[in-house]
Amino acid sequence: MPLHFFMGDKVYPVWERDYRALFCKKVYDIYDFCPENSLCGGRFLVFLISAQQVVIMFCIMLVGMICRKIGFLRSDSEKDLTNILCFVISPCLIVNSFRQEFSMQRLALFGELFVVSAVIFLFNIAASQLLLGEKTGGRLLHLNGTQSTVMRFGSVYTNCGFIGFPLVQSLVGDIGVFYAVPFNITFNIFVWSHGVSLFSRSEKGRTLAAVRKILTNPNIIATAIGFTLFLTQFSLPFVPARALELISSMNTPLSMLVIGANLAGYSIRKDLADRKAWAGALIRNFLLPGVAILMLAGGLLPQEARLTMLIMSACPVAGFTVLFSNLFGVDNRFPTRYMCLSTILSILSVPAVIFAAQAVGL
Repeated sequence: MPLHFFMGDKVYPVWERDYRALFCKKVYDIYDFCPENSLCGGRFLVFLISAQQVVIMFCIMLVGMICRKIGFLRSDSEKDLTNILCFVISPCLIVNSFRQEFSMQRLALFGELFVVSAVIFLFNIAASQLLLGEKTGGRLLHLNGTQSTVMRFGSVYTNCGFIGFPLVQSLVGDIGVFYAVPFNITFNIFVWSHGVSLFSRSEKGRTLAAVRKILTNPNIIATAIGFTLFLTQFSLPFVPARALELISSMNTPLSMLVIGANLAGYSIRKDLADRKAWAGALIRNFLLPGVAILMLAGGLLPQEARLTMLIMSACPVAGFTVLFSNLFGVDNRFPTRYMCLSTILSILSVPAVIFAAQAVGL
């Protein structure tokens, strides 16, 4: 048995292996020095590190909740920070993720990820209609029309922007963000078409407006810019490149602060008592990600790409659920309770889903 092992460019005594494994920066660093038959157990450490990252993010959320409670953050501030996150920081993160070495293999993989993302969304749409439709599975839960709409929307669309990107960046790294971009683009296409149609089926001109919103979305524009940089291999000068990196690094902490501030205004006790919200959260957080594991397990995608797709699919209910409720005049109390419960539950569900994926060889 060897007395030392390598981690990066350093050599450590073998008895420090399990301890140092807990502090890997990325999930897949584990397998460089921690085989599955070792004392620490590679799969358990994947669960442990993913749980650790989720707990860290919830700690930042707690800071956001405290800031809201003591008046450091107000509703107007939250709206401004949300705009900065969605329309400034997120586009910078996307452009920065495209700063990868070009290869035809990566280009082909990018296209494959679009197809996989579309299949996941189409399946979730069909499953949500079957399980939560007002005239189908929704009858068993005694859902009214509004609740059925909200829960179908929430089960299809995850919080992949605020939680997915930060978690992927923490667990997989910049290459993971690169793999997550096709999912995010597909999300925007579906949410501004199918998502809008769920809340308003009768408004004329909605299709054209949805297409306009998709094409003018800063995140879509950032994808076009980043994809051009990737294809041409144009290297940004040091100053703008460094500025892009620093702005991108703000995504995780600021996202969690804003979500925490939003959660501060609602009663967790009421969230936990709502059986309908619980049913929707269990479907969103456990059932649909479980199906995604089976869909991804049989594919030929690289392991990092499959994990990225799974993380984006396993995130809690999207904030758009509340945003669209406000936009179309729907009472936002149930949508907010549904989103809050799903977000709180994700501290257990996301690590559990990742552990289950590792157990089946994803």
